[in-house]
Amino acid sequence: MMFCNVYFKGTTYGASTDINGFFNITRIPDGEYTILVTNLGYDTIAERLELKNNVVLNKKYYLEESNVVLAAVNITADKIEARTETKTSVINVTPKAITRIPTTGGQADLAQYLQVIPGVIFTGDQGGQLYIRGGSPIQNKVLLDGISRCLFATANDQVRAAMNGIYMDIKPDCIVFASTDSRKLVKSTNSTVQSGITAGIIIHKKVAGILKAVMSKDDEDISLSFDTQRAVLRTADFTLHFRLIEARYPNYNAVIPTDNPYKVELDRLSLVGALKRTSIFCSQSTGMITLELGNNTLKLKGATDDYGASAEEYLTCQYTQQPISVNFSCHFLLEIANILESESVTLELAADVSRPGLIHPSVEDENDKVLMLLMPMKRDQ
Repeated sequence: MMFCNVYFKGTTYGASTDINGFFNITRIPDGEYTILVTNLGYDTIAERLELKNNVVLNKKYYLEESNVVLAAVNITADKIEARTETKTSVINVTPKAITRIPTTGGQADLAQYLQVIPGVIFTGDQGGQLYIRGGSPIQNKVLLDGISRCLFATANDQVRAAMNGIYMDIKPDCIVFASTDSRKLVKSTNSTVQSGITAGIIIHKKVAGILKAVMSKDDEDISLSFDTQRAVLRTADFTLHFRLIEARYPNYNAVIPTDNPYKVELDRLSLVGALKRTSIFCSQSTGMITLELGNNTLKLKGATDDYGASAEEYLTCQYTQQPISVNFSCHFLLEIANILESESVTLELAADVSRPGLIHPSVEDENDKVLMLLMPMKRDQ
């Protein structure tokens, strides 16, 4: 099994298993040690070993899934009148109270203390998923929508590993999916899932692609448990264990402009058709398309220097502000228009054509919002 932690208790000697389940630990001093094999969702294996100089030990370990069987619990209560007012309870937690709770191993911490508080539910053996009373598990369509919208904007960056995945910014009242490759950015916010916790994980784009392909399109609840290194996704059909990208994701909100003054609403399908036709005549090296707004018209112009060919498309719109011209990648703009599913989209541009443009559905669900950002291109590109 890949991605297992194998280490000697009380030391810094250890390793992780590779994709074939193999591990190798070398340069260990002679002596007796306890080797531990752990993985999220599986029982821990412990074995006492005696190590001698120039002696190689070959060991095979087989992990079993963790199972906890509880006895049946019958709860009875008398019906009470519905309350018209609900007051939020406050619990003060002190370090002294944390040290008093029984532990299953290791030192007591806040996560273990929260598990004994009424109304708080932990799922996952590492406490990666926390529900406060009133919360609910994440639904598969919330995860699918977030992945489908963000996957195309992930990067292939060997230096900034965080850019190669989709960031799940889990907040108490919503989940934000974000991705960027520095030329385009996607932010998808869903507030139907209220987890009651604050956390953030980065799912590698390859894992996201697998999830998009295998997850059911029907409504169902799924369980996502995680720690700082790994995550486990459980559905009715399968269980997927995968590693997370261990990096700090950039502040995506910092690059989203809030004051783009020039706005125009466009029919999405008409925009898609115009972009497809114009893309044929865009430069093969840059793929640049020019958008010119003015006098209730959007003009799309593509030209290639190789053959001297060009094309122009005109879309009728309601725009009476100052005329403005900006260049974008036709391919990226077409991808964005195809991913958005609304009847019409709103394009927001800045007075400074070097600043990013914003594209989002003209009519949005309050509980499900998506925003696309696209950087402009220079004319000499």
